[in-house]
Amino acid sequence: MNCKVIYHTTTGNTRKVAEAIAAAVGTVALPIENSPPADAADLLFIGDGFYAGTVHKEMKEFIKSLKGSSIKKAAVFSTFGGQDKANAVLKKLLGDQGIPVAPECFSCPGKAWWIFNRKHPTGQELSAAKDFALKLAKSQQLATLKETGVFP
Repeated sequence: MNCKVIYHTTTGNTRKVAEAIAAAVGTVALPIENSPPADAADLLFIGDGFYAGTVHKEMKEFIKSLKGSSIKKAAVFSTFGGQDKANAVLKKLLGDQGIPVAPECFSCPGKAWWIFNRKHPTGQELSAAKDFALKLAKSQQLATLKETGVFP
């Protein structure tokens, strides 16, 4: 199964979660600034932080470049300093591109500047991100096998 992990980060928190997810599904996490638009993917994990009430403008532009017909399913993840709202924004943007989005998502606090959430994401949170990724990857793999008729 073809899984991709793409993220945007300003502080490094979302990178840590992206790398945990990528390790779980056997791929490499790529920052959007170093990533071409995602071509065919069975499962695209895509994540960002929550900045001033929304996701970063680079992430919005990146999602607009995606072709819904080439991505079977997307799964979103995020980090936050104060409000846990990035996943809802990401889901809407992906849905607007015609990309099916998994209802499950992952988020955790991230260190915000130098005073908030100083020890996040924690090892336990990164382990939970891996579990999230594995669960979705297994689910998508079964769906793909059923779709191709290989699995009854």
